[in-house]
Amino acid sequence: MKKKPVNATMDKLGFCMIKILGIPTTLGCNKKGCDLAPSALRSGGLTLALKSSNLEYEDLGDIVIDNTALSSSSIKNLDQIIETSENVFVELTRSISPGDKVLSVGGDHSMAIGTIFVSTARFSDLSLIWIDAHADCNSPQTSPTGNVHGMPLSTVLGDSLFSKFDHIPVKKENVILIGIKDVDEAEWEYLKENKITYYTIDDIVEKGMGEIWAEIDHKIGLRPLHVSMDIDGLDYDIAPGTGIVNNGGINYREIKYLVKKISTKNLVAVDIAEINPLNDIENKTRDLAIELACDYFGGKWTNYERYLHSSAVHEVASQ
Repeated sequence: MKKKPVNATMDKLGFCMIKILGIPTTLGCNKKGCDLAPSALRSGGLTLALKSSNLEYEDLGDIVIDNTALSSSSIKNLDQIIETSENVFVELTRSISPGDKVLSVGGDHSMAIGTIFVSTARFSDLSLIWIDAHADCNSPQTSPTGNVHGMPLSTVLGDSLFSKFDHIPVKKENVILIGIKDVDEAEWEYLKENKITYYTIDDIVEKGMGEIWAEIDHKIGLRPLHVSMDIDGLDYDIAPGTGIVNNGGINYREIKYLVKKISTKNLVAVDIAEINPLNDIENKTRDLAIELACDYFGGKWTNYERYLHSSAVHEVASQ
């Protein structure tokens, strides 16, 4: 029997604080580097940015993950990914209070399995926005690689690896994909057969993010919203630090506009996945991720705020 959501809405609960959880996993992608993202964002000023934006937060630390362990399944590291997802579920369920919002930093996109199941346990009619260059809705039968970071969306929608978990799926009519462009044929079939709403990069170019947001806003309404953002959904020029770089992805103005609009909704959780500091250039991806993390929760931390902060620190030090 699936667990029933504890809270169906956010009404009258208020906003307590942002709970930050690091999920330094590479189990879903089999590529070194994205396990370093949580520590890179912290050392790069994530909590300073939140504090400067007057956002209350609590850092829960990192989930302990053995990225060297391998399971014998044809789906790579499946046993370890199931264990990690359940550990994420337990930690967040234990740590969050009604009204809290969750910021999860990874780690490859398999991290979203655990975080989204937390949100479906909290809210019965959850909306999910999936920002990504990829649809991530393969199954063990259709995956060309056996990597689970290509399966988390279909899993939380009740398919793919869902039978391995005892949690509540997201309703397929409540999910929206934004920015997809590199999609496998089986994934296109899955999206169309299940009538899942999606916006490709071509749609963004043709319609513009403003028109697309108007459609999304109408679809989401007042429902609680979980956003899962793969940094590779953004263009290489602004986010080079990822495993699969994206030429022609969502640009800076588009993602800033989208995230600011999202911040006005009933946002309950954000995932930021697939940052790989080993591939970053002058910390561009790290700094953008921190900026967007603040934007999601209504804060502000641009280059200008960094400049003001550094100037203030220098002034105090010189006195």
